[in-house]
Amino acid sequence: MTDLGTVDKCSAAYGINLQTQIVGASGLCSIPVHAFLWEHGSIVDLNTLIPPDSGLQLVYGLYINDRGSIVGLGVPPGIPVENVESQGHAFLLIPCDRDDAACDR
Repeated sequence: MTDLGTVDKCSAAYGINLQTQIVGASGLCSIPVHAFLWEHGSIVDLNTLIPPDSGLQLVYGLYINDRGSIVGLGVPPGIPVENVESQGHAFLLIPCDRDDAACDR
């Protein structure tokens, strides 16, 4: 077992790939707030990796494939995170190559 740490008070892992990258949700124990990615011994809030005006708060990181693509659930503005399962939207995050100019946007 490995302690992954937490973005907030509590975290739960939901998916892992062959590179031991792990995705999950972190929050206030009974309420998830932030989807996260854990890799190489550190944890990052996935919301910090998307544009701030993306229109979605990423709440659950559910699955990660061996290429690093992540799927999960998030909520649009005005929807409380508590309603993510009934009013949430699915998301897909696809990692960029460091040389990809589109990643600079």
